[in-house]
Amino acid sequence: MKTLRLMIMMVASLMLAGSYAQAGDYAVGVKVGTLGPSLEVTTNIVPMFLNARIQGNKYSTEFTSEGDGLTNNATLDLSSLALIADVYPFAGKFRLSAGAYLNGNTMSLVATPTGGTFNIGGFSAPAGSAAV
Repeated sequence: MKTLRLMIMMVASLMLAGSYAQAGDYAVGVKVGTLGPSLEVTTNIVPMFLNARIQGNKYSTEFTSEGDGLTNNATLDLSSLALIADVYPFAGKFRLSAGAYLNGNTMSLVATPTGGTFNIGGFSAPAGSAAV
């Protein structure tokens, strides 16, 4: 039981903290968050005072379901890019960050009637009466 708890704590800390590999003046990180998997590159501009980061996130998924006389097709595309500056006012004790995100996230849901009638929220209607 202790081993299982330790393994869960180790996996959770890795997921929350991300993963970094440092080479010279650059660091590369891989993360997973609400925007999907991301890759991040950080460089030191002024030692112990200013860093610059660029981060990209990308995730896509599709889902199809059938029921109540409808075929539902949903797509989710998460795509964003961030440019961030980190200032360390007290020699690395904590940081203040400012930046901008370019948001390319999209979502689509298409419901297509499959029979003579369809039901949405307890309301039945003939398939020919559907309008967008």
